[in-house]
Amino acid sequence: MKSVVIIKSNDLSKGNHILLSKVELKSVKINTLSYNSRNDEPLIELYNEYYPENKKDTVRYEAEPEVIIHGKIFNYSNLESQDEKEERELSEQLKKYLDERFKGYLNLKDKENLMKENLLILNKENVHEIINWEYENEYNQEVDYRDIIIEITPTEGDSIILYLDDMYIYSYTESLNVQEGFGNYELILRKNPIIKENIEVA
Repeated sequence: MKSVVIIKSNDLSKGNHILLSKVELKSVKINTLSYNSRNDEPLIELYNEYYPENKKDTVRYEAEPEVIIHGKIFNYSNLESQDEKEERELSEQLKKYLDERFKGYLNLKDKENLMKENLLILNKENVHEIINWEYENEYNQEVDYRDIIIEITPTEGDSIILYLDDMYIYSYTESLNVQEGFGNYELILRKNPIIKENIEVA
């Protein structure tokens, strides 16, 4: 099962859109509950604009949907990925969805060109944008929420497109192989529980 993830910036002054191609992604998991509801240990809620300070509670009445993305960090040892042409274009189904939903306001042309012509540069830009987003969320008082579009392509049947708005970075970690020069990352995105429309399926 292959996936494409688009992270739509709602304020381009804070960061550009991110297009994570099928070749770059190892796995994408979606949890409707981001915590163990039977856990008796105190749970710590991260700072955000709805909770002005960290708080501990043994009961939570609402759940945060969670997206867990495992991706690759390329270098020139990954040049063989440039030959995987069939994985380097957006599907017609996804293009149609983006056109109908955003009416041309979501411009991914430069990202699509890089996906076709130079995956190494696209991957470098993607990792850079994610790190900047994570850094801004960690050190600024205002959380930068972004919208997430995920296309999941099963081995058989039509693709499934999911839309989650107002997601924030819960955590980002990298694992690098210094000798080989490439690595992996884990990006966990969550949605504030105060927002009721959690996941929209196209």
